[in-house]
Amino acid sequence: MEQGDVYLYMITIEEAIGLAKAFTESQGELSPGIYFASSMPKELTDFYYFDFLLVDKDGKPADVMVGGAPGFSIDKRNGEAKILGWGKYHELKI
Repeated sequence: MEQGDVYLYMITIEEAIGLAKAFTESQGELSPGIYFASSMPKELTDFYYFDFLLVDKDGKPADVMVGGAPGFSIDKRNGEAKILGWGKYHELKI
């Protein structure tokens, strides 16, 4: 599709939350007993943004700190997940 094309279907926020859950679960165990989860989404023009959260095996917030990307996006047009680094995060001013 070219710029200016009209999309007939855009992913809903509910669908984006489900895709985000599947994406974080697909990342596996980050370190022993620590997993990724995601925040509630922030809606932007072309995508939904999610912060990465760290949780234990029961889904409770993990009391750890790690370096890395702050979050990821779910594209509204195709549902694709994309990790966003700190540079893009600051550029978006979210």
